[in-house]
Amino acid sequence: MDFRIYEYLSVFIMSWLFVYGLTPFIIRLANKINFVDKPEARKMHLKSVPLMGGLSVALGFILLCVYDVAISPGRYFDAPMLGYLAGTVLIVLIGLIDDRRGMQPMVKMGGQFVVALLFILSNFTLAELDSMFGSIIITVPILVL
Repeated sequence: MDFRIYEYLSVFIMSWLFVYGLTPFIIRLANKINFVDKPEARKMHLKSVPLMGGLSVALGFILLCVYDVAISPGRYFDAPMLGYLAGTVLIVLIGLIDDRRGMQPMVKMGGQFVVALLFILSNFTLAELDSMFGSIIITVPILVL
């Protein structure tokens, strides 16, 4: 029997529990610091809706990574894992700034492009990228999309 299924199941359950447990605290924080979406004429909701849900999911993901490294023998914070974590932090910052102040679509897309490149470059060597779809010039845009 493959015991890795239990590891994967435990990581899934713990990540769900992390996010489920963090969400009420994030909602209270968002309400306390007035990080809410207020009703307007063009909006469907009738009362203020707390933002920062992405922060709850991101913190859950970060805790999941720490938990996974802690319980898994031979797993450590290697370049791909650090790329996931750095990408998570950057994409959450972009989302929070966009929620709070608004962001021009091209600026937001530029940030997402940087996060995609960070993920790609932390997970693949240049030799792998050059051979994946024939050339690095073709591979990177395909992976970014």
